[in-house]
Amino acid sequence: MCGIAGIVHTDARPVDPAALRRMGDAMAHRGPDGSGEWTSGPAGLAHRRLAIIDLTGGRQPMASAATGCVLTFNGEIYNFRELRQVLEREGQPFFERSDTEVVLRAYEQWGDACVDRLHGMFAFAIWDPRRARLFAARDRLGIKPLYYRWQGHTLTFASELKAILAAESGERPALDPRSFDRYLRLQYVPAPHTMVAGVKQLLPGCTLTLSLDGQPQESRYWQARAKASGASSTEEFQERLSAVVRSHLVADVPVGALLSGGLDSSLVVAHMVREASGPVHTFSVGFEDAHLDERGSARQVAAHLGTVHHEQLVTDADAAATLPQIVAAMDEPLADYAALPTYLIARFAAQHVKVVLTGEGADELFAGYRRYRRDRILAPIARFRPAYQASHVFSGRETSRLLGRRPSRFERAAHGGRRTADTLNQLLLRDVEGWLPDNLLVKVDRMTMLCSLEARVPYLDHQFVEYALGIPAASKLRLLSGPNKLLMREAAGAMMPAVIAARPKQGFKPPIDAWLRGRLRPLAHDALLSSTSRLHTYIDPHSIRRLLTDHDAGRANGHRIWTLLIHELWSREHGVA
Repeated sequence: MCGIAGIVHTDARPVDPAALRRMGDAMAHRGPDGSGEWTSGPAGLAHRRLAIIDLTGGRQPMASAATGCVLTFNGEIYNFRELRQVLEREGQPFFERSDTEVVLRAYEQWGDACVDRLHGMFAFAIWDPRRARLFAARDRLGIKPLYYRWQGHTLTFASELKAILAAESGERPALDPRSFDRYLRLQYVPAPHTMVAGVKQLLPGCTLTLSLDGQPQESRYWQARAKASGASSTEEFQERLSAVVRSHLVADVPVGALLSGGLDSSLVVAHMVREASGPVHTFSVGFEDAHLDERGSARQVAAHLGTVHHEQLVTDADAAATLPQIVAAMDEPLADYAALPTYLIARFAAQHVKVVLTGEGADELFAGYRRYRRDRILAPIARFRPAYQASHVFSGRETSRLLGRRPSRFERAAHGGRRTADTLNQLLLRDVEGWLPDNLLVKVDRMTMLCSLEARVPYLDHQFVEYALGIPAASKLRLLSGPNKLLMREAAGAMMPAVIAARPKQGFKPPIDAWLRGRLRPLAHDALLSSTSRLHTYIDPHSIRRLLTDHDAGRANGHRIWTLLIHELWSREHGVA
């Protein structure tokens, strides 16, 4: 797990090494174990390394003596050993044990089609001097990020948006007003858009190419679709999940797990315990509010599975102390308040391990949210309208009142109207291609990498995703009543006590309403009501004051206030014009 960056000038100007160093330094938290830059005329690459596999090798940017191709790579390739054997039979030479070299040799052997053979999470770029061309790619599910900007005759790209801004020393980013409207509605900015004008995200499952005589070209190499058919047995589910977890344990450093005590992470940990050669370390955090505290559940799972368990209490004092760090780490404002406890548990886990497995993705594949039952009933009349989204912070009417105008319209869902085997799986596909990469995976990547901790998401192995999307709705959710994630619960029942397998989803929710009446109240009021508030450029300050006053009086406006507060702090931190 690392940070990558690069610059390509198509007007033959040489790349400034100092600009590459600034880009790498802006992502130092992603790679504290090493750094490097490479330049050759109009092209340059930078890298920050978090060493996970082949601790003494794998230094980047990595150059091939045979072809001159140079690679900067972020991620993990879980089938790299199998690919290496194939490549060696094809005559490709190897000089170290890293998955990085496998990616480079795969490109040399198969060209752009190398991405079809990579199983894992990744974002990488290769400069190919034979063709005077850059080739970049992002993994299928969008687990790893890749931002880019095409301006004049220059392409800049990086794992984090702030690194692109660092390429031009002293640059002041300009806000994209349409993305601001999207953020108010959704709590995040959906790809390919970003909050900064002129900067884009490469969509999941896409490649980006640039030749010196052309402009950047995007191409899709993978799109989520169902592959399995018919009902799935619990035995097949267990076998598939076990194989995925086994592959995700490959590392030359300690691997642990984030354990909430809920179904998703508990199943991952259960398979880890079966597959691991030594003790498994698990980590959980809880809150003072007993209704939101899952530490007891996590403790019960850990005791049953025999893990070495660690837990931590998160208070509003922790929130007030760490919020500035979190906002500084955000490329864009993200109003998912679970980012705060995610950062704290990542910081806690990083004291013991360098890699953790998490349960992200299971809700979106097996219908874990309560809204799926409602959405499935409404889907025939909703017809997947552009505004039919997974999450609304402010309603359309509220957004219009805040802005004093009608907000920008939303684009059609990422799946572009493609249909799956049933209505429920089409709803799940919508979230796999939108809510998941644009919100949840952004949160996990930024908060864990801020702590130099690698997070792996076994449920989002692309072959497992295709399998899960092919499982009929009847194996996931009954239409009118009853538990969700039926297949997962059956599988869990064979590995854990019934009380754990039957536990309803609670969600990773801090007591944000109480915090904004407690330690976070002064920060929110000072930031949002200040005469220098940047939000006042876009939003009527009287509307903001009304939100705060109503919240103090007992109305639950916590998420709305948090959304505005994060944007205000982000704008100040990054000097957004």
